[in-house]
Amino acid sequence: QPLQMHQTSYFDQPNLKAQQATRYSRGQAQGAESVLFRADGSVSSSAKEMGNFLALLVGRGTLATGQSTPQTLLSAASLQRMETPATTLGSAKGVRFGYGLANETSGFDEYKIPFYGHNGLVRGSLTSLAYAPQLQRGYVLMLNTDDFGAYYRFTNVLTRFVLNGVSKPAATAAHTR
Repeated sequence: QPLQMHQTSYFDQPNLKAQQATRYSRGQAQGAESVLFRADGSVSSSAKEMGNFLALLVGRGTLATGQSTPQTLLSAASLQRMETPATTLGSAKGVRFGYGLANETSGFDEYKIPFYGHNGLVRGSLTSLAYAPQLQRGYVLMLNTDDFGAYYRFTNVLTRFVLNGVSKPAATAAHTR
């Protein structure tokens, strides 16, 4: 496993229960919950292992593994397809923001830098993996609560951290009216 994601799985792993965080909804501890569709809210991972996946995406499919030669695991074409919305009416008209293959494109404030990633929003657990390829930066956020206010505050701070050192484009005449 070149990504060293040995404990990441879509399936229940009883041997890892002791390491899993307790999820909280409205201050109440939540028990284990299985999601019917595996790709929808079922991935179980650690921050370290998701960081490895983030490094692959930020590295544009290539992972520095500590060996002398970095290992390419995803082709440029695969990344482009993952990051490109192609099945909506908007994408048919050239809109580049939206949902690709398990990967959503978005922006932030007036910055003209696309972010890509995926969020997980289920009872008692809020997660976000976001990255900006042109900055070669990103973040992984995992919260064991469904406090959306905290989630949005954290994602805002982390996104601003990723954008640190990047200037907002100057306002144009169309934006000042």
